[in-house]
Amino acid sequence: MKKLFLLWMILIPMLALAEYNGVFIESTITMKDGTEVTGFRYRAHFAESAETIDYFESNWEVLFANDMTYEPGEYSYYQHLLKYENNNYLVYKMVSPVALELANVAKVTVVNIISASYDIHINEPLSVTDKQWMDTPSITSYYYNTGEFCDSEVFIHAAGEVADEVLAQLKAITTKYTAKLKAVEESNKDHRVDDDEAEIFSAIYNEQKKEIETFLKQHKALKTITITMCSC
Repeated sequence: MKKLFLLWMILIPMLALAEYNGVFIESTITMKDGTEVTGFRYRAHFAESAETIDYFESNWEVLFANDMTYEPGEYSYYQHLLKYENNNYLVYKMVSPVALELANVAKVTVVNIISASYDIHINEPLSVTDKQWMDTPSITSYYYNTGEFCDSEVFIHAAGEVADEVLAQLKAITTKYTAKLKAVEESNKDHRVDDDEAEIFSAIYNEQKKEIETFLKQHKALKTITITMCSC
């Protein structure tokens, strides 16, 4: 099962880039009073191309229109774009949205464009201060299935001092569940997962998730990055 999931982790980003693609746009926003700010937005179904750059430099209302209820005003930009690289993942997350009045804008210049799938994302709410621990190697990781064609991998990092005993306990938990999953996988001679086996895997994933989340609540210096991958 884990081998199949690892293959899925490799294939999903490639498929997502092909079928579920979009772009992060970094732009310099020049106001009518002469001030300049850097802003980030993500737009699905656009390619990393000169045509996309030309389009967004001329269509500000499309670039900055709000999609989410938590975004301020009718139009906005994000002040920061966080990058997370771990275990063959390269995932971005925008943080710190700021309302934007289009009537105050004189010019928009696209300075960078990054191709990225909208079906691979970071779950946690983050701030720019999280970048310090996000850039450190993860201590360990674990998987779980979120249902509806989605799977997640959780990477655990230290955002402060963590005792060696705590790290050993954490690694012991993940090792225990890895062994359980491996045992089920090895008992499956034909490598086909039927409904009963799927339920066994799901039960193990859920048990693991519950135990690790309880452990994390007891040790606040441990932080997580959850990367969820979906297909349809």
